[in-house]
Amino acid sequence: AVPNSSGENDLEYLLKQNQRVLSFCEAANINVKQYLPHYETQKEWKSHFGRRWETFAKRKYAYDPLAILAPGQRIFQKATHLSPIQLL
Repeated sequence: AVPNSSGENDLEYLLKQNQRVLSFCEAANINVKQYLPHYETQKEWKSHFGRRWETFAKRKYAYDPLAILAPGQRIFQKATHLSPIQLL
C-alpha cells in the first residue's frame, strides 16, 4: 500500500482483496497458510497449526500457564488456572 493513496493502492482495498482470496481458498478447500498471519480467533490459529495444535496447546500450558507470553496473538485467554483439556 502506498501512504495517503486511494483506489487499488489503498491499504483497506488490499486487505479486502486478500480476504477475498483467503475466503475463496477456504470455500474451494484449498489449503493455504498466510506468511505473516494475523488471525483473530483461536479457531483460525487451530487451522493454522493443523495436526500440531494439540502439541502446541500442551506445551503452551506447560511453559506459560498464565498466558503471559504473546498475548497479542489472542490464541489463549489469560487465566489463573486452566487444565490442558480446556486448551484443546
